[in-house]
Order: sequence, then structure tokens, then C-alpha cells
Amino acid sequence: MTAMTDISRRPVWRRVTPPSSHAFAVGQAVCLKRALLGLGNVYLITAQLPPVGDAPQYRIRNEGEKFERVATQDNLEFAPASPGGARAALLERSFGA
Repeated sequence: MTAMTDISRRPVWRRVTPPSSHAFAVGQAVCLKRALLGLGNVYLITAQLPPVGDAPQYRIRNEGEKFERVATQDNLEFAPASPGGARAALLERSFGA
């Protein structure tokens, strides 16, 4: 008697990786870790984007620029508290009243 194996009944092993969680929320002020684009520039998170590999991405915006950038989470850090309500003014210009 010959035993037949059914390939379709074999378990399929797949690597399951937990979804990357975003550390920053929309509307939060951040700075770039590597200040290649200027020191002390504060950016606002305008959107959370799908991760690239294991790195979550964000769309960020600076009040002095007319465009948005995309940055990965490992290139961002929390922005220090801004004096004079500059963060509130940037939030209002970016998202409305």
C-alpha cells in the first residue's frame, strides 16, 4: 500500500510581523533629528503614512515652506515647547480654526 500526501493540506508557515505603531500623532510638532535642512525647524505631522519596511512614515509641514515632506519615524523627534504660541499659529494655518 502506498501513502499519498496531499500538498494542499500541509500547513503554510508565513512570517507574521506585528504592525508598526506610529509614535507621533497628526497635529504634533516634531523636529528632524539630522538637521540637514536647517537648525531648529519645527514641523507638524499632517498625516500618518504606511510604513516602509519596519519604519512608519509621516507627512510633515513647516510653516515657512509651501510644500510637505515625507519622513520616517527614525528621523523625527519631539519638538521642544515653542515660545509665543508659534505652534498654535502653525496648527491654525495648517488645519484651520
